[in-house]
Amino acid sequence: MRNDVDTRIRAELRELADGAPGPVALADSALRLAGARRRRRAAAAATGIAAVVTVAVAGTLGVLPRSGPIGAAGSQPPPRPAAQQQTVVAYRLVDGRGGNPLADQSRLLDPATGRYVTVDVAYLYVSPDGSQVAAVDTDRAPTRIGLASRSALVARGTPAIRWLDLPATNFAGWSPDGRQVLIAARAGRDLRVLVVDGRSGMVVHDTRVPAGLLDPGTGFPYVWFSADGRNLVTTRSAAGSQPAIVRFLRLDGVTARQVTVPGARWLVAHPFPADGRHMLLAGLDGRELLVADTTTGDVVGRIPVGGESNLGVVGWYDDDHLIAARRTGGTGAPGSSAASGAAAPRLLLLDVLDLQGARVGTVPVPGAPAGRELEVGPAGAVPPGGVAPRF
Repeated sequence: MRNDVDTRIRAELRELADGAPGPVALADSALRLAGARRRRRAAAAATGIAAVVTVAVAGTLGVLPRSGPIGAAGSQPPPRPAAQQQTVVAYRLVDGRGGNPLADQSRLLDPATGRYVTVDVAYLYVSPDGSQVAAVDTDRAPTRIGLASRSALVARGTPAIRWLDLPATNFAGWSPDGRQVLIAARAGRDLRVLVVDGRSGMVVHDTRVPAGLLDPGTGFPYVWFSADGRNLVTTRSAAGSQPAIVRFLRLDGVTARQVTVPGARWLVAHPFPADGRHMLLAGLDGRELLVADTTTGDVVGRIPVGGESNLGVVGWYDDDHLIAARRTGGTGAPGSSAASGAAAPRLLLLDVLDLQGARVGTVPVPGAPAGRELEVGPAGAVPPGGVAPRF
């Protein structure tokens, strides 16, 4: 059964990433790592696979900026007030060889010092206001989810996490107001979606999403909060040339409305900007991301994807610009130099793109040279000029 799921994951990723061998190799490595872990823990239950696939697909869709107003490293994106500036608030560590994520280590930004601290869990999801963190521990079976204040987690590490007695999951998504956390877990063929209070951990909604609303080919659930936090959003992916169906469900699971998007497959990570006018989806051929109108389904933007050094969209800069991550340089350690005979150090860059994929600004992230699966959030009081840039 599990091997069948792995086969489907790999097939879907290969189809999505046709022409982008680097990310496909990453997906294969992730599956090999998962297989090794399962063999070590043969009794582990294979649950909560939904968001692992979501993360893998999102990582596959590395962005290739179009020609146009290209910004050099360090060029400034469109200006905005300091109160609205963002930074990289968390990321997952990768090894120094193949760039594969480490099983159980992430880094979280300490806003007081502007430096990152290591936390021994695989995934950290920071609330939109930057004050709370949902942590997912995948280095055990079943996986578990917990909550902590950001300040306590920075100061005390994993002992600050309050682990919740909830179904196994690999994903947590915050509501736009930062008050609630969405958790998705398998319930037979259906999907159980829990909405919990972001501070107390109490379940406030417990909804079952029928299998018929999910992708029939793989059954992988893609569930997100809508931009206003009032709905759950799912995608039934397209078959052949059929348009994808995006459904907006009330929190009790009843469909409020739906929209079709021609040429699209499913929603990807960070699907909505704050105003909710647009949504971001993977294209059918795996060669582009589509920006579609959330009311009509009309495609209003197309962004090329692929390439080994491109790490995908990590958020929205504003309602009309996306933030995409890419890596430049060689495989050397930070601080190494070509003059010393070592490979050039890698540098993580964040590009601000318009809805057609044109790069309008670039910001280096010196504090995360070996990061993947970045979380972008409010810069708050982070000092300027440090390893965590304000933009």
